[in-house]
Amino acid sequence: MNNVVNSIRTKFSPPMLQLMADILSVIISFSLQYYIRFHSSWFSNPIKFIPEAFFLAMILLLLYWTAFFWFSGLYKNCYVRSPFDEFFTILRVTFFGSFIIFFIWLLDSESKEPRMLFLLYFVIFSFTVIFGRYTARTMQRILRAKGIIIIPAIIIGT
Repeated sequence: MNNVVNSIRTKFSPPMLQLMADILSVIISFSLQYYIRFHSSWFSNPIKFIPEAFFLAMILLLLYWTAFFWFSGLYKNCYVRSPFDEFFTILRVTFFGSFIIFFIWLLDSESKEPRMLFLLYFVIFSFTVIFGRYTARTMQRILRAKGIIIIPAIIIGT
């Protein structure tokens, strides 16, 4: 029984929930941005859909954003950081990360609307990450209330 409880606690630890929320955010935002870019009438459509390229780009973005968030300190324990601090950190990190993607893409792309695509990606990605992190915090709060996630504490003194 204790092994099952410890396994659940490990799976629902705050950094793990944040990671799962970020992975879902990358997948949702990339898919939505792809759909708007190539299947709406907002932009010209210079290339055809290639499933291998789509999934390769998604895997590369998953690795890129996970590493970028890790080195930016976004996977530290969320109890240490206030929600407002996390919100502004996410905006700052997603802006700089999206800006790097924008410059790499600008050097390799023949698109006529790179600034609009950068803005679109930044807004969609920032929104999905913030919403995902908010959902992860809410899940953590519910799991703590049910006793599934326990915060170890030591009381020193009388």
